[in-house]
Amino acid sequence: MWFTDLKQRILFTFINLNAINYKRHSTLTWRGKMAKTVKLYDLRERNYPHNRGDKFRSLQIFECWVCGALSNQVIMGGYLGYGVRVVCPNSSECWHHELEEKLKWLEKLYPKSYKQKFQKEITVMKRQHKAKIKNDIEGKPNMSLKRPMTNTFSWNTRNKPCSHRNF
Repeated sequence: MWFTDLKQRILFTFINLNAINYKRHSTLTWRGKMAKTVKLYDLRERNYPHNRGDKFRSLQIFECWVCGALSNQVIMGGYLGYGVRVVCPNSSECWHHELEEKLKWLEKLYPKSYKQKFQKEITVMKRQHKAKIKNDIEGKPNMSLKRPMTNTFSWNTRNKPCSHRNF
C-alpha cells in the first residue's frame, strides 16, 4: 500500500499499532491504557528476588521516620548483610536532608531551650513541606504491616545538588 501523504502513513501505523496492542492485552482501562498489575512479595516468606540491585514491590508498607512518606518499593542491598533496603521517595529533596539533620540534632544532649527551639523549627518545616511529600505505593499492600524505612538519606546528588551541602 502506497501513501502519498506522510500524515496518512503515520495515522495508518498508529491505528495498526493500537489494534495489535488491543489484541495482545485484554485488560484495558477506559482511557485505552493497559491496567498495571503489580506482583507484591511478602517479605516474611522470603520468596522475593535476592540478587543485588533487584527492585520489587512488597506486601508490607514502609514509613519514613523523617517525613512520614509511605512506600512499598524494595531494593536489594549491594553487599552481604545489607539485604532488603527501602529508600524514602523524598530522600533526594533538600528539605528532607535538612529535616533529618534537625531530627538527629534533637536526639543529642543539648539544653532544654535548644531542644524546644529545634522542636519548633521541625514543626514549622513539616508544616511547610507537607504538600511536597509524595508516597510511592503500587498495588494493594497490607496497611497493617507497617515498618520503618531503612534508608532516608540519599547520597545521589548528581541530579539535584543540595543548597545546604558543599561537596
